[in-house]
Amino acid sequence: MADKSLNKQIGLKTFGKGKQSSDDQLAKINQLALEPLSADQVYVRRFLVAHNGLDRDRERFNDELLEQFAATLPGKGMFLDGHPSGWNGSGAPGSGRWFDAGTEFMSPAEFKQLTGEDLKLPDEINQVKVLWGESYLLKDISYIDEWTKLIDAGIVSFVSIGFNAPRKSITDDNGNYLYGEYYPNGEALEASLVWLGAQPGASAKFAKGNQPEQPNCEEEIRMKEFLKRLEKALGLKQALTEDNALDRIVAQVEEKDTQLEAKNQEITGLKAAAADGAAYRKSLVDDAIRFGTLIDEVPTDEAAQKSESEFLTSLPIERLKSMRDKYETRAREKCPTDPVFIGKDEGDRQQQNNAAQQKGKQSSGKKDFTSAADNELFATVGK
Repeated sequence: MADKSLNKQIGLKTFGKGKQSSDDQLAKINQLALEPLSADQVYVRRFLVAHNGLDRDRERFNDELLEQFAATLPGKGMFLDGHPSGWNGSGAPGSGRWFDAGTEFMSPAEFKQLTGEDLKLPDEINQVKVLWGESYLLKDISYIDEWTKLIDAGIVSFVSIGFNAPRKSITDDNGNYLYGEYYPNGEALEASLVWLGAQPGASAKFAKGNQPEQPNCEEEIRMKEFLKRLEKALGLKQALTEDNALDRIVAQVEEKDTQLEAKNQEITGLKAAAADGAAYRKSLVDDAIRFGTLIDEVPTDEAAQKSESEFLTSLPIERLKSMRDKYETRAREKCPTDPVFIGKDEGDRQQQNNAAQQKGKQSSGKKDFTSAADNELFATVGK
């Protein structure tokens, strides 16, 4: 063990599950990483690193020094196979990194329930102050996988802090040595996995279910992935969270319903327009067939006219209209008196004229033009 005035191995068991990190943990990790890391790239573990109780060497950390450790441990290296050689900064860099730390008070009974250890405190102290630390390792490094399996199995359990801090001896009124105390100003230099640390609690005897509560990160990540997929499927611009998901989805469904109703109305209008367009196209085809027949461009037999109708139906509307107009012009020139070109009023007048002329041819003698029966003018105009 190195000079206690400078460094000391302090160890307690690991806590929590080394699973996916939460968003808050990942944000702190990425403040240290030079390249952004995703949740599935890192293995996160929480450790109880130190406390203010008396250790096996009758030494302790005072409360203020633990606060300084909490402030200085993040960013420091985590070593998997004991402290770096020399404890003075020499040796290889760590394989992991501490990204967060904090302190917490608990009663001696709570500490025992958590760790299985009876912790001895100085007479004037009745609360245990513990230092928590959180570290991360990279999953895609082959040898890291072996370590994480050993950690998860409880085989590799203990962590020890390397630090700088002054030390003093605490004595009673008669000058008898009571214990040694490390006090400010101090700094956490690193923390490592070791076979056993100096402080009680460095043991695998932990009551199951008493580990510090950790979020169910796997479930949380699955929920966030689901919300992201849902957000993409619905085309939402605002991110979905568990708090706003229901309201956002209801609002989106209502908006989609409104849009669907508008689309249905639009489709109804388009169907009507399509029906009108189909009727117009059919009238153009029928006219083209009728006029084409008059000018001998379309055969008169039924099979030929059906084939011609199918061809004309396939033409673009402008070309079909142009062909119909061309056939009509030629048909009017060829057959100006054909009934197809005479409107109803004109046809009625011509029919009455013909009837009057025929009657005149059949009568003999002088006509009485005052008689409506003998006067064509009354026959053609009087009705």
